[in-house]
Amino acid sequence: MGKPVLSVINPIKNIGKWEINIINNFRACNTFKESGVEFIFVYSEEGDESINSLIGKLDCYKNCIFRKDHGNSIYSAMNKGIEESNGEYIIFMGSDDTFIRKSIELMLKKLEGPEKYDLILAEMFLSTDKISNQFSGNKFGGGIASRIHWFLGSPRVHQAMVYRRNFILVNKIRYTTKLRVTSDYIFTSEVCSLNPRILKIDRAIVIYNINGFSSNFSLAYNYYEHIVGFIVTKRLRLYLPFIIVSRSLLLILRGLKSFLKAIYKKREPK
Repeated sequence: MGKPVLSVINPIKNIGKWEINIINNFRACNTFKESGVEFIFVYSEEGDESINSLIGKLDCYKNCIFRKDHGNSIYSAMNKGIEESNGEYIIFMGSDDTFIRKSIELMLKKLEGPEKYDLILAEMFLSTDKISNQFSGNKFGGGIASRIHWFLGSPRVHQAMVYRRNFILVNKIRYTTKLRVTSDYIFTSEVCSLNPRILKIDRAIVIYNINGFSSNFSLAYNYYEHIVGFIVTKRLRLYLPFIIVSRSLLLILRGLKSFLKAIYKKREPK
């Protein structure tokens, strides 16, 4: 197998009910070109029967790579995936997220073109969206504020971002394992702070499952981790005052909105 265009890094754990989704994602990417995409599945040392089942089905493919990780966390697994990847570009997927076949094929053709980009921002649908034949995606999934500036929120859902691998390696960007849920935002913020060459694709490439592990954490906790992430990341410390002020204001505005909504509801005639 030659050098792949894209490495799909997929941490896996207790994936029994998502096995068919993972296999379908693999098939969606590999209709483009058999050796154009590699899948790197990273699992903890403990493993489980669901991992063994997936290995039994996909290990026969040369562009499927299974690696153990000693860190036993999702962000440690992503870092392991970066180290093991071979593609010119990398993307991170969850086992419960789904590639949109036609859009992935279009994106892969762009990645193979002569123009090279450090960061590709595509669109996505949320798993709760009513999806029509349009591919433009959910414009509000990453937050309206993020369209103003990246430090206000993630520019896109993480699974709809593609990174040039060499840009990540040269700048020594990795996920911080000190965070439980927002290290992906910190990772992308660090990339954006380096003024990467960006390509925006106005097309949804993935359906993002909003019921993943991150849904177990409150907005306040997410903002707390944003602040911690900017503290521990040297390149981002310059922006720390903006993060503290912006996150505080966003929480105040959300609280005010909830308060006014509650007042309005009380005044509604029964």
